Amino acid sequence: MRICLRYGTPAVATILSSALFALAVGASLSETPPDQDAAAFFENSVRPLVLDRCANCHGPKLSNGGLRLDSRAAMVAGGHRGPAMVPGSPDASLLINAVRYRNALKMPPSGPLSQAEIGVLARWVQSGAYWGPAPTLAATTSAVTSTHASRSPLHWSFVPVKPPALPAVRHQSWVKS
Repeated sequence: MRICLRYGTPAVATILSSALFALAVGASLSETPPDQDAAAFFENSVRPLVLDRCANCHGPKLSNGGLRLDSRAAMVAGGHRGPAMVPGSPDASLLINAVRYRNALKMPPSGPLSQAEIGVLARWVQSGAYWGPAPTLAATTSAVTSTHASRSPLHWSFVPVKPPALPAVRHQSWVKS
């Protein structure tokens, strides 16, 4: 009993402090609560910019430098150089420093973004980097593409399967089944 009290109290304190630290870190890495303005800003300004200027080299098909920029989790995790984004701190974010052409890393390599585009990304990171309900850009782009292409409000995976039309055959006698 004496050993338990003597060594148990610091151990409990250590466990509790570790748990509180984990909760604090988890809260800082978690997505900010959604609001209308953050969602609209992300969908109208940030998502198209990242898709157009970043996802070709840092997406699901190609991840230069081990970095993917097609999800919030991937940005926070980063690549070979470390985390690409620190939500709430654009100056500490490698992504913002790279698009501002600071230091040796200059992205995109085809030429700098406009000041307005850099401002959009910096404002997004400063506000906590709201991502939205879709986990990745690819999941959203396929849904958006299929929605616009077919004018159907459903994602392609929710549309019932229909048998395909039979092909035209020149020689009907050749067909066995």
